[in-house]
Amino acid sequence: MKKNLTLRLFVITSIFISIILILILSLQSIFFEKFYINKKMNTLKSEITKFKIAYSYNYDNKPELFKSMQDFEINNNAKIAIFSNKGEIMFLSDPNKQMDDIVLQMLKEAFKKSSKTTDFSSTLNEGKVTANIFASENKDIKNIVCLAPISLESINDNIIISVSPLQTIKEASLVIKDFYPYALFLGVLGIVFLSIIYSNLISKPLKDINKTAFKMANLDFSEQCTVDREDEIGNLAKTLNFLSLNLNNSLNALKKYNNKLKDDIEKEKRIENMRKDFIANVSHELKTPISLIEGYAEGLKDNIAKEDQKDFYVDVIIDEAHNMESLLNDMLDLSQLESGSFNLHIDSFNIKPLINHALKKFKGLMETKNINVAVDVSDNLVIGDKIRIEQVLNNFISNAIKNTIEKGSISICSRIEQKPYNSNIDNDYKTKDYLFVEVFNTNSNIPKEELNNIWDKFYKIDKSRDRSKGGTGLGLNIVKNILEKHNSVYGAFNKLDGVCFYFSLEIDSMKC
Repeated sequence: MKKNLTLRLFVITSIFISIILILILSLQSIFFEKFYINKKMNTLKSEITKFKIAYSYNYDNKPELFKSMQDFEINNNAKIAIFSNKGEIMFLSDPNKQMDDIVLQMLKEAFKKSSKTTDFSSTLNEGKVTANIFASENKDIKNIVCLAPISLESINDNIIISVSPLQTIKEASLVIKDFYPYALFLGVLGIVFLSIIYSNLISKPLKDINKTAFKMANLDFSEQCTVDREDEIGNLAKTLNFLSLNLNNSLNALKKYNNKLKDDIEKEKRIENMRKDFIANVSHELKTPISLIEGYAEGLKDNIAKEDQKDFYVDVIIDEAHNMESLLNDMLDLSQLESGSFNLHIDSFNIKPLINHALKKFKGLMETKNINVAVDVSDNLVIGDKIRIEQVLNNFISNAIKNTIEKGSISICSRIEQKPYNSNIDNDYKTKDYLFVEVFNTNSNIPKEELNNIWDKFYKIDKSRDRSKGGTGLGLNIVKNILEKHNSVYGAFNKLDGVCFYFSLEIDSMKC
């Protein structure tokens, strides 16, 4: 019961109403008859006093007197008579003095018993109105007898007697006692009804509020209190909803900041790892050319090289110096691109001549490997930084030449698309035309797990870092930064007989 508010309210209400019913029934059983008798006596005394005042020295109008006596008997459920001091009946409610013998006997008996009391003389001498209870001769019936003096010819020369049986009072008490079971039944119904009201007004909304509060305690703020009232419980529900909303917002904000903190920590870790990798990779890339330059320079200084080998020594030193210069230039470009200090010079240009110009630079290398080149590029004007896009083409073409076997083939083609290769673009992209440029070379495929990593700094598929294959490992990362600044869609994918790199540029629709 301690855990169920409805049951507690039911028990408390039951006890409270039961106590009230018991008190009412007890008081009624004990005091009702006495209260009723006193009330009846006072009423009779009051009515007789009025009658006495109205007809003292004023009984000439006998029809009116008889009419008043009849009304008195009807209104007060009593019999009335006027006696002389000597006990003779002067007036009855019936003008002909015709009355039931039992009633007449009762009136005479009442006068006889009253005349023997000590109040009788004071009633006559002082004009008091008295009321007493007398039992009849057969002892079965008790009557209320009320006496009052009345002046007909002289002061207090007659007596008014009113007799009211107590039987009706006892009958009323018995009827009320018979009504007790019904009153008890009605009390039980009242308890049930009040319990239902308590449940709807108090217990049910409190259960809803407790349910919501329990979910809040478990950090679930999805449920709101549906109690819509203007009283204290309604205010509690609204306050709880407000608290739930604030806690939910605070928790979401805390999660957001926590995720951001985690991302920042991860970012810092990645940056730190990248810094370490960068230093290690730069050190590795510079160590070899520096060692070669140092070794061949010492050979020249010490005259170790023969006369016909000196040109070879000098060429090695120059080549390695060029490699170091290339690495440093790539690092400088990458630093500018990543720091955001480099600004693109956006203009409209024709992509086809740019591709042909890039191929001419690598003509010697392609002839050395006997590589077949096919170009199928549309003559479109595109929007971008011409110099940087040429850098992208140089990287893609040089990578294709390095990774193509002898007597292999390279093809460069283009197509116009509205939909990109992936959906990681803004909505405006789909409403414009874009030129996609693809550079394909025949060779073995790039492993799937490597395709996303080739754009990272110093990343090489050949983990041995064989210098014969060239490259600093920064080229594709520079390409990535350039293309992202052009909002380009780029990537690489495998075909059956080779690898294809692609990128997109917006077509200049104003000059088409």
